[in-house]
Amino acid sequence: MDAKDRNYWVGDAVKISHYLDVDQYGERQERTWTIVSADEIEAGHKVRYVAEDTTLYGEVNFYMYDAFPDFTAAPVPFGVSFMGDENGILGDGITPAARLS
Repeated sequence: MDAKDRNYWVGDAVKISHYLDVDQYGERQERTWTIVSADEIEAGHKVRYVAEDTTLYGEVNFYMYDAFPDFTAAPVPFGVSFMGDENGILGDGITPAARLS
C-alpha cells in the first residue's frame, strides 16, 4: 500500500473487500483481517503488509481490565467485553447476559 496509509500496523484489524473474494452467490464480501507483519519497503512510499483473515474469530472492540472500578458505574458501551470466572459470573456476582440487559 502507499505509505500514506501506514497508520495501519501490526495488530490492527482492518476490513478488506476484494473483487475475487465472493460468497456462494457471487456477491463481493468484506472480511476482517488482522495485520501480522508490516514493512516499509520504500521509505515514505510503500508499505508491505501481511494479514490473516480473522473474520470467523468475531470482534472484541474493547476489553475491560481487572481494575475497572465498578461494572454498574455507567451504561455498558457497545463493543465492550467483560470476562467472568469459570462459571461465567462477573466480579459483582451477576452474569454477562444480565449486565447487558
